[in-house]
Amino acid sequence: MCTPAIVCCLCLGLVSPDLRLLAQDVRALQPGTRVRIASGEVAEPTVIIGTLGEVGPDSLTIQTSHGQVAVPIATITAAWRRTQPSQKKKGALIGAAVGLAVAGVFAALASDESGWFPSAGEVALSASLLFAPIGAGVGAIVAPREQWVTVPVSAPGADRWPTVHGVRVSYSIRF
Repeated sequence: MCTPAIVCCLCLGLVSPDLRLLAQDVRALQPGTRVRIASGEVAEPTVIIGTLGEVGPDSLTIQTSHGQVAVPIATITAAWRRTQPSQKKKGALIGAAVGLAVAGVFAALASDESGWFPSAGEVALSASLLFAPIGAGVGAIVAPREQWVTVPVSAPGADRWPTVHGVRVSYSIRF
């Protein structure tokens, strides 16, 4: 008795649209959002990365590092919005701090007063010059990068299927 209900719910879940994606279209993006827009021809699209300034009925204004760019919505082939900024700088700072801590450990272990070995200050300086850049590099490599989410494009120019005669069937599953 419970099995048909479970199968029915699973089937409805597979064929139902993802409402989170349907609710957020390119025109529904808020100004101030960091976006990445692919625009132009399919063979050679132009990717524009910047902050969304203004959303008009026919175009988007994006503030890039080179100035403002107006992108017609009809030419947009793909769009993404940033959900998480890059953590590379923070990772590099944490890695450099770990490198300095390792240098401090080496300086604490170098307490030979016989004169044959370098002093603790010299060991601390040379170890920090070695381990701080290594730690910063490892921290920057390990830290998470920017995270982007695809935004559906419902413009007339967004559907760029090649012209094919006959029947075309498409099916997708999202989790």
